[in-house]
Amino acid sequence: MENQIQVFSLKAALAWLGSLWLGIPEASRLLAALMVADYLTGMLAAARRGELCSEIGFKGVMTKVATMIMVWASHQMSAMMNVQLGFQYDFGSWVAIAFSLNEFISIMENCDRCGVVIPKWIVRVCKKIGNTIDAGPGGSRDLGPHS
Repeated sequence: MENQIQVFSLKAALAWLGSLWLGIPEASRLLAALMVADYLTGMLAAARRGELCSEIGFKGVMTKVATMIMVWASHQMSAMMNVQLGFQYDFGSWVAIAFSLNEFISIMENCDRCGVVIPKWIVRVCKKIGNTIDAGPGGSRDLGPHS
């Protein structure tokens, strides 16, 4: 009987965690998964080069946490202002997609450091997408001080 209660409790906890995960927008789930993959490939690359450092790893985790806070805030602002971009996703999802591309590029760099040969066409496509995102809908503009 006690074993059945433990099994039921475990199933209930997993169901609850699953519902939390599914409640997160798809683009943000993708970003979270890519962040884990980036962290792991970064550790592999550092270990391969003999440069594994817990301080650098901790700073990387803090950067990822700050990124997720920004994505969360973007989702909240979009929902609060009821901003619709005319696309399938809200503003927070677009922010998550932009950061996801950045994570994917970092994963490629880490894999390259581990000796994985990255096909050049993948690198070209990622650079083109990144340049398109950076340019934005109105084209590229300098947000720095103007003379």
